[in-house]
Amino acid sequence: MRNQSKTVGFCASIALIAMGAFPSVSNSAITPYFSDFNSATDLSPWEFFSDNAGLGAYNGAAPAAGPQISALANDGFGNQFINFFANYDNVAVHAGIPGPERISLFINQSFSGAEAAAGTTWYFNFDYASNPATASVAAPTEVGAFIRVFDGSFNLLAEQTFNTLAATPAFQSAELQQILNPVWTNGGFIQFGFNNAVDNFDPSGRFYDNVRWDPTVIPVPAAVWLFGSALGMLAWLRRKAG
Repeated sequence: MRNQSKTVGFCASIALIAMGAFPSVSNSAITPYFSDFNSATDLSPWEFFSDNAGLGAYNGAAPAAGPQISALANDGFGNQFINFFANYDNVAVHAGIPGPERISLFINQSFSGAEAAAGTTWYFNFDYASNPATASVAAPTEVGAFIRVFDGSFNLLAEQTFNTLAATPAFQSAELQQILNPVWTNGGFIQFGFNNAVDNFDPSGRFYDNVRWDPTVIPVPAAVWLFGSALGMLAWLRRKAG
């Protein structure tokens, strides 16, 4: 695992999702997740969803060996990670129907109204890099990361995004965060992962690694609290003496 220094989304076709072209629920509650992918042989529980440029959405388990959408890749030094790119076999879109095709690669979890009521903040941390083996990725191609929150009918409630278009061959780190809103009393679904929007066979490869999803509570250490209390008392005594 590398010791890296760590920090354009798009909305999926919500109408198609609501009609049944939606991913399966991976968990019965929001649960922490971490992978550096070094020992991975598949990409479970990752899955993908494509809007197919309006030709009829499709989805499935994230491929671990391509040949399209996603694959496990390595740097030749024991570090393994996700390589995420377009579906270049989709000739109807890339060479015919005006795109782009929008694909999401993500983990999907459900949450309850009770979990929303807790108002917990969930953090999505990841490393990202360009694929040196492909040409530069440039606009109008979109590449990035996201957190999306849906209600039980897959209507979008919230979305956080991070653009990875300016990635370099050296891994960089990023973070997104989402606060569960207590008004989501009926629960719903939350997804974290990566997205692209590609047309005309344009390059799109991005590497993603060290994916972490968890609630992070940073309590004030007791020593810091005591130090602050001591300073407060000292200031009060000085005012009293003055």
